[in-house]
Amino acid sequence: MIKNNKKTILVIDDDIPTLTIIRKILENNYEVCLAKSASVAWNILNNTSVDLILLDVEMPMLSGLDFMNYLKNKPDINYIPVVFVTSHATQDIIKKAMVSGAKGFIVKPVSSEVMLEKIRSVFNMAAPLTEREKMFKTLHFLDVACKNKKREDAEKLAVEIKKIRYNVGTDEILATVHKEVFYQNYSGAIEKIDELIKCNLFDVNKEAR
Repeated sequence: MIKNNKKTILVIDDDIPTLTIIRKILENNYEVCLAKSASVAWNILNNTSVDLILLDVEMPMLSGLDFMNYLKNKPDINYIPVVFVTSHATQDIIKKAMVSGAKGFIVKPVSSEVMLEKIRSVFNMAAPLTEREKMFKTLHFLDVACKNKKREDAEKLAVEIKKIRYNVGTDEILATVHKEVFYQNYSGAIEKIDELIKCNLFDVNKEAR
């Protein structure tokens, strides 16, 4: 969705004191969302636009590495960079994390200087998104705007997604999304956005409308 200038960081850790410490480190510079479990984190990701995830490795029910594997299979949010925060930075875990796509590690106990510098580094070194990733990102932001009934944000994003031509089937669905947003039928728009994301329909053609 359309956001203020502060980037949003999602912190996922089952240890409440750790969440509290990290929030205090970050809150002056970033918007901070806290999740003590993977299920809470997914709810936040489905309703908030997030710029970076700080992820614990050892968590009950779903480990950080398993969470990463799920994230990779979600094209609307898998562009979000992930940094692991862990007290178990063994060579085996580091190797698995980097293979899964993590952008680095921060070792517990957390140092505010190390954490802030690592975050700045990740943001500064981020590669430009592909056209496909941009489209999924825009769709995700539009989905969030619709779920929160943010009319101005939703309408701006609906106009943006119509600027690129894809294929006949996809274009028709995007046109329906655009119409539903401007009719303020957000549930209908959300249904079509979900269809686009799940069907992975994009074959980007940069021809403008």
